[in-house]
Amino acid sequence: MWKFPDADEHPAVILDTEDRVRLKPRVSVILCSTQRALRKPEIHEAILDEADGLDWPTLCKCDLVYAAEKKTSNVAAVRSPPSGAGRSLSV
Repeated sequence: MWKFPDADEHPAVILDTEDRVRLKPRVSVILCSTQRALRKPEIHEAILDEADGLDWPTLCKCDLVYAAEKKTSNVAAVRSPPSGAGRSLSV
């Protein structure tokens, strides 16, 4: 969870590589819904789910990326596939 400007606390998903997360004081995150995705995503959204490390299918807004301080953040990292290639999101 991270307190997003104008949106309060919501789940946040890290978009950065493991090296960047380890080395930098801030991480790039997107805002996700606190509820299960019960509709199709809009053009600026993607659905991430258990395969991505989330608890259930979740709508995530991809039209704005935030810089979150690591020390004040409790964010989930989206898992990379076993091949090591990051998941590509099309929006």
